[in-house]
Amino acid sequence: MLPTLLIRYLFLNDIAQQYPAIFPTCPSRTILAGDFNYSYSRQFSSRIRQAPSTWLHYIDSSYTDSVTPTDQLASATFYCGVSRSCIDYVFVSNDLASSTHYDDCTTTYIQPQWSDHLLLKAQFQLFPPISDSNSVFSVCKGLWRAHPRLASNPHFVKQLNRILSKCVHQFNTPMSAAEKWESLKASTATFCKSYSRRKAYTLSCAEDLLHKKRAGITKKLSLDPSLLPVLSPQLTVAEQQLTSLQQYHVDDLALRSGIRWREMGELSAGYLKRTISARQSRQTIPPLLHPNSLSLCSSKDEMLDAAATFYSDLYSPDPIDPAAIDSLLADLPDSLHLSPSASSFMISPLTLDTLLDAFSRTPKKSSPGIDGLPYAIVRLIVIHPSCSQIAVEVFNNALCFADIPPSWLHSCVTLVVFRGK
Repeated sequence: MLPTLLIRYLFLNDIAQQYPAIFPTCPSRTILAGDFNYSYSRQFSSRIRQAPSTWLHYIDSSYTDSVTPTDQLASATFYCGVSRSCIDYVFVSNDLASSTHYDDCTTTYIQPQWSDHLLLKAQFQLFPPISDSNSVFSVCKGLWRAHPRLASNPHFVKQLNRILSKCVHQFNTPMSAAEKWESLKASTATFCKSYSRRKAYTLSCAEDLLHKKRAGITKKLSLDPSLLPVLSPQLTVAEQQLTSLQQYHVDDLALRSGIRWREMGELSAGYLKRTISARQSRQTIPPLLHPNSLSLCSSKDEMLDAAATFYSDLYSPDPIDPAAIDSLLADLPDSLHLSPSASSFMISPLTLDTLLDAFSRTPKKSSPGIDGLPYAIVRLIVIHPSCSQIAVEVFNNALCFADIPPSWLHSCVTLVVFRGK
């Protein structure tokens, strides 16, 4: 027996002898999944050297394979050069066997740079827990955000320009610049949502088709290895296209994870996914102490009111002393005074070139408001020939006359729990 086989055999034998202390004798609502490092087969004689009989008997009697039905052969889940085998499994306790949807269970190709194993998916029909939407622990979907990458998609830009032109053509003369700007952003957000849904559906269909194509090729190769010279080029093309789609999804995960340095080359899809989950869990906070009643909040509405009350008081300006301000300004030395030309430049109206220069220095993957439009997409509105003058007028009115669009007055605050406080 090879050293690795011996080590695995001894390890599983030790677990089998002590399994009452590790695993329940009659497991319930239990999932046993991972890389078992050996091929599991119903033919008991072929497994004698793979694992101890006590361990195999425990798996046979207490668990069911939730990926491959008992009357079918398991697909390969591990590739090493030209060799392939099935060593990854998702076993469920027998009480969950009837909940398994085998038609939706799959083995999915993963690009070799990430893993030499395939991804297993098992789907179950379980009864969801009853949840209270007004509970202090309930979590909503959060704010929608448009993907910044849309701004670099020529097809998206072309359609957006057509929608913006139509929107401007429908404007009424009495509308203020702020109202026009809000309408342009609302139309842009609506189009972004529609375009993203269609693209996501198209990519999902393409990915499903590629996985089916690859599965069909690998099945033919397993039945007739002599077809390798003919089918190998087709398999390579399918896997390359799947690699491209998976990289697209990982880029999305990197954006949602909210950590900038990950743009420098982090490729671990699992790590990105865990980062997103950790980020979302940090937004779940325990019941707040209401600043007015000094009692713990018992509902989500009370939590929202407590947060609004606290931050309204925190950000409300205190009265100032005009005499103290005049005294402070009067004592400034002449060297700190702006020259007349500099003063005139500071209050001069903004130009389109000024706005474009400002947008060139904005974070590429940041959204400035609750409308969910990143700077890259807002810039597309600014540079549109029919919208440029509206954008310049909006910013100048806000700067000179405090005519601020309503959306600029709204913000979203995420409460962060400080441990130990």
